[in-house]
Amino acid sequence: MSLAYPVKQIQINAVIGFEVHEVHVGSVWKTGNLLFRAPEPGARSQTKMDKWARGVDADGRDYILWKADIPRTNRLVIQQLNSYYCFEVSPA
Repeated sequence: MSLAYPVKQIQINAVIGFEVHEVHVGSVWKTGNLLFRAPEPGARSQTKMDKWARGVDADGRDYILWKADIPRTNRLVIQQLNSYYCFEVSPA
C-alpha cells in the first residue's frame, strides 16, 4: 500500500508530561497517512493539552505529537501546528 502523503521525519525538541511510546527529546518520528481532521489547528490544541511533544521537520515546519482519544482512533498522532490535519506517526 502506498501513502497518499509524503513521509516526513520529525525530530522531537520538547516534551511536556508525555512519557509514553519512547517519546523523548532527540527521538525521530515519521509521518504516515492522514487519519482525521481535528477541530482546531495544532497550535491551538497544544494550549489545551497537558501531555504533548513538539518537533520540527527538515524544512523547519513545527509539529505537535499527541495521543488522540476519540472514537475513530486511540493512538499517537502528529499534527502540524498551523494545520487541522492529523497523521499516523511511528518511530523512524
